[in-house]
Amino acid sequence: MFPSQDNECARNTHFTARKCFEEFFIHKFRSTISKSNIFERGERVLLAYSGGPSSTALLHLIVDGLSVNARRRLQFQAQVAFIDGD
Repeated sequence: MFPSQDNECARNTHFTARKCFEEFFIHKFRSTISKSNIFERGERVLLAYSGGPSSTALLHLIVDGLSVNARRRLQFQAQVAFIDGD
């Protein structure tokens, strides 16, 4: 996805466009997870989901990263636990 030299976002030094920012953010998230070796291949991970913006963003990144069509697919298994803060 990002960065590739023929990509408009890669040539742009300012990440002002929403699409470019999203591509950059997704790339950094996946590469950080992959390079850090936090999770082993096939490991089961429990995600706490409250319904707030931060946990929704995290869940979205994880679901996209685990999809079959994802480039550099995440290699762990995610399960979600809903946490009600009220």
